Amino acid sequence: ALLVLAVTFAGLLVAAVCCCVPVATFAGQPRQTARRLVGPTAVATARPSVAGDDSSALTEYPWSAEVPTLESGGLGRRSATAGLGVAAFGGAFGSAALTIAAVAAVAGPVVVLGAGGKTGRQCVKAALDSGEQVIATTRTGALDGFSSPNCRILPADVTRPETLQPVVEGARGVIFAASQSKGGGTAKAVDNQGLVNTAEACIKAGVKRLVVVSSGAVSRPDSSVFQFLNLFGNIMAEKIAGEDRVRALYANSVGDMGYTIVRPGGLTEDPGRGPQSVELGQGDAYSGRISRADVAGLCLAAIDAPTARNATFECFYADTAKPLEAVGLSNIFKQTVTERSGCGLRGNTWQDLLASVRADSML
Repeated sequence: ALLVLAVTFAGLLVAAVCCCVPVATFAGQPRQTARRLVGPTAVATARPSVAGDDSSALTEYPWSAEVPTLESGGLGRRSATAGLGVAAFGGAFGSAALTIAAVAAVAGPVVVLGAGGKTGRQCVKAALDSGEQVIATTRTGALDGFSSPNCRILPADVTRPETLQPVVEGARGVIFAASQSKGGGTAKAVDNQGLVNTAEACIKAGVKRLVVVSSGAVSRPDSSVFQFLNLFGNIMAEKIAGEDRVRALYANSVGDMGYTIVRPGGLTEDPGRGPQSVELGQGDAYSGRISRADVAGLCLAAIDAPTARNATFECFYADTAKPLEAVGLSNIFKQTVTERSGCGLRGNTWQDLLASVRADSML
């Protein structure tokens, strides 16, 4: 009996690598509620990633503004004195035409919720590298490692709706990279209600795109992946509940406003390989590995991609793609495969990669 129990547990452990859920991390608008999609995903190891939001160094705010701060009893304010480079449209660029970065600034900044997590940090970096104005948020308003004049560090807690509206107002896109953590809240509070709080704030503010970093297997409660990972705070059940509620919130929205749900394969800390190496799927058939850096690049591109509006898709490197049932061991041993032809969505740029994505309501 003990042998059977051990074998069963080992099987569940291996299966757990088929999903990218950060079980200890802190890190939308179809015409009808779309059917649940699961990205066949896998982590490189069975150990949960920890992306705690616990940095203590406060980065100076680069724009002159009244900056919201979290205080007991409500949302307080303090003044930030560092100046905004208003010469961006004048002397800094001379008489040349507006750059992509300047156009992005006019359109609104990119907000990253859960910027203290590993994937959240990569999203901030990708946005800054692209010339975006960025608002990086953590629960404490503290984040080390980013001193760019184009980056503001603001406090925001997805479990406290009153802290979200001030940071998403005027944003072009919001990337939700938060998840449950010991200090940040349970899966129900963060991955479910926290996501809903964020969607409601984005809709109220008219944010063009809410991009959600989610996980695979959330729509497969009978799978060993779901069952094992769900042992950690009921995270899988809460994630799919949050996703479904977001889809319902956006169901009757009009215009450009929408959501994109990104479900990565096994997350790695490797340098990004670029869009030409990435494969997208819609249908849960395959999974593989992908670096957080490339997930961040994909999330950033999804903000302005028309085809990514109200869409859910999986992402992984094409040379790591395997059927969901076999991907666990493949990711553990970092196996590669011959790239399949005619399978999944491919492209040489992030825009090309997203060009053939279909909305959830069309699947």
